[in-house]
Amino acid sequence: MMLGLAAAATFNLVCSGTATTTGSLSSPSSKPWSQTFRIDLDQKRWCDGDCRDTGPIADVSATKLILENKDTNSPGGRITSFTAIDRETGAYQSSLIIKLIHSRPSVDEWKGACTLAPFTGFPKVETKF
Repeated sequence: MMLGLAAAATFNLVCSGTATTTGSLSSPSSKPWSQTFRIDLDQKRWCDGDCRDTGPIADVSATKLILENKDTNSPGGRITSFTAIDRETGAYQSSLIIKLIHSRPSVDEWKGACTLAPFTGFPKVETKF
């Protein structure tokens, strides 16, 4: 349960579950995964992992937090990525589908649950320009 999430403008989400890969050249596989996301609803930004880069939040509603919803076409194929968290239950779902021309699609899916944690901020990145 994600109590207090509706009132928080900045927070971390600690998520874990199962990662599944299908459709690639190797056999389908599943393994456990975990990731921490840093969320700032006021700036509409998020990051994960070492947070070297932040990205725009795709959509926020009372019940859903959609971090990513991209569909990219190129001459070589198509990449679709989607990441959403249910704000009422903490349920997490994410997918990355890569369909290259003349090959089977590769599908990576992550499913699990997230819990609320204190916001650890976005790191300051030193740049030369």
